[in-house]
Amino acid sequence: MMARIDEATSDHSGHPGPYVRVQVLDLLNLSVTDAAEAIGITRAAFSTFLNARASLSADMALRIEKAFAIPMEHLMHMQCDFDIAQARARAGEINVTRYVRGSTLASRPRLFAGTADPK
Repeated sequence: MMARIDEATSDHSGHPGPYVRVQVLDLLNLSVTDAAEAIGITRAAFSTFLNARASLSADMALRIEKAFAIPMEHLMHMQCDFDIAQARARAGEINVTRYVRGSTLASRPRLFAGTADPK
């Protein structure tokens, strides 16, 4: 099933994988195998990215830019925006309070419980 073009292009905070699927595979009528071969990676790795189950690396972004003329900066910004949105969605799970100079650090939660404080 093909994604609608407006689904991948209207959500700029979305994962870049579906965007690449629409802008490359759908518009050029390429298979995942053919597109993966064009950028020199395995079909499995490219499929995982296209299905938003793996993050975009700078190396893959450059490969996509070279093969399909989508600027790597655009793709990397999309990935960064996606990562920020994911982190913000998990903000409630992160127990950190704002640092105040002079506050007692001993009462703050420790990231690695059981480790000695560096001196």
